[in-house]
Amino acid sequence: MARVMLQAKKMLYSTVTLFASTKERAEREKFLPGKVLLPDRPKKFSSPTKSKNKKVPLKN
Repeated sequence: MARVMLQAKKMLYSTVTLFASTKERAEREKFLPGKVLLPDRPKKFSSPTKSKNKKVPLKN
């Protein structure tokens, strides 16, 4: 029973250590050039425009 508890303790310790090191690395590399990708700007929305029909003068 004690051996199983020790193994569980070691697993938890290694998991927490791995998580902490991963988190530290992520914070360190967060703003390195090339790591930050900015998405393209979305196109500005504009409502569709109607074509203007020129009035044709009537011939009498």
